[in-house]
Amino acid sequence: MPPIARWPIPIWGQALSERGQEQQALDQFNAALHLEPNHEAALNNKGTILFSRGQTNDAIALFQQLLTYKPDSDLGNNNLGSILFQQGKRRRRLSIFAPR
Repeated sequence: MPPIARWPIPIWGQALSERGQEQQALDQFNAALHLEPNHEAALNNKGTILFSRGQTNDAIALFQQLLTYKPDSDLGNNNLGSILFQQGKRRRRLSIFAPR
């Protein structure tokens, strides 16, 4: 599938998420990740929803996957750092935000 054909999936997922339709949004993000397993927006947005649902470990795993693929992702670094901060893992969080 050409890259342009994949863009509507995560965009639609984001729109659904903003409307509070989290399960439908997750379905869209999963569809995008099926086509492109390291899709930055899909990984980030799915992780954000999972974290908001209390699925913290699953969210962390998605943000780590994102950062393995794209270490300079501002969204991934910010979201993972925020979770770690909330968990009291400040030193690890600081290392995420340290200059490269």
